Amino acid sequence: MTRGNQRELARQKNMKKQSDSGKGKRRDDGLSAAARKQRAKKMVDEEHIRHCMLYEFQLGRKASEAAKNICSALGQDAVSARKCQRWFEKFLEGNFSLDDKSGRGRVSNFDQEALQALLVQNPQITQQELATTLNCSQKTMSN
Repeated sequence: MTRGNQRELARQKNMKKQSDSGKGKRRDDGLSAAARKQRAKKMVDEEHIRHCMLYEFQLGRKASEAAKNICSALGQDAVSARKCQRWFEKFLEGNFSLDDKSGRGRVSNFDQEALQALLVQNPQITQQELATTLNCSQKTMSN
């Protein structure tokens, strides 16, 4: 029996256990597709996924094939084919660093220190009161 077969059998056994333990429950707990995707991404560390992509690259696989393999091992939405393509481009250029670029995304202008000070001062303060005091939305507080 090959390792791939062993992994597949173990995954099937694990899925059976999960389905048996949650009989009568919806498997997705009523979450939207976006929420399931976000939950799956949190479960798998991004750096681990990058290691897997590098491994697949070193085996000589294509980015799309690597994405399928990683998703079959780590979960359906672990990584997209496009993300694998971007990392494979880096690897082809000879850049094997697995560190993500800093400074990507929107810069936050939220004052974390002010939030901490308010929470130390009054641990029972509500999100709405925090939002009003810090002049931001309640959604910012809940994140």
